[in-house]
Amino acid sequence: AYYATVRIMDEQIKRIFDNIKTLDKEKYENTHIILTSDHGFLLGEYKRVAKWNLVESATRVPLGIFPSKNLQKLFPNIKIGTTVPNPVEQIDLLPTILDMAGIPEQYKPLNRKDKPPGVSLAPYFTDALTYTKSVSVTEYNRWDKGGTAFALRSKYFKYIAFSNSNERFLFDYRGGDFYRMVERHNLINDPLYSPVRLQFEKIWSLSKNDRVSFQSIKF
Repeated sequence: AYYATVRIMDEQIKRIFDNIKTLDKEKYENTHIILTSDHGFLLGEYKRVAKWNLVESATRVPLGIFPSKNLQKLFPNIKIGTTVPNPVEQIDLLPTILDMAGIPEQYKPLNRKDKPPGVSLAPYFTDALTYTKSVSVTEYNRWDKGGTAFALRSKYFKYIAFSNSNERFLFDYRGGDFYRMVERHNLINDPLYSPVRLQFEKIWSLSKNDRVSFQSIKF
């Protein structure tokens, strides 16, 4: 059923692209395409299926941004076909779309409270190795055990913790060919990773009441 779902989504994406190509030249060259979705499911890893977990296979989502031909003409330094290695989030899409639409800065927020929580991904259009935030955040309310589970994912590491439990996880993705294998080794108590653990705890402590802190510490 899972692979059938993936296959039919591939077919629907092709239909979208094919129909966009039928637009008149002006609309076609002025159309941005952004592909994203909900997360995936566990398929037997850790003896589990479905979701309700914070490992990569249950939290990663696809995100592809295809700037219009007109935007590429306006900004010839845009690099097509690149992959961004740093953490990003779906909440970053709104400010990104505003930038792609060319909306002036003074019109984006109606007032300070209305400013969107994400950060524009436009800098990645010309430099895939640039930096916009320290970590991406995933959280959910645990229906089975109560409390909240949350994960902080940096470029190389992931820190998982729970609001009503002292259980913690730390994974190192550097050099890992397959993240499902990496996540079999919890490094939270490894003394070699103590600086990494402390940095995650610092980020979380700073950002509990201020989401902006996630963008203020480079990690």
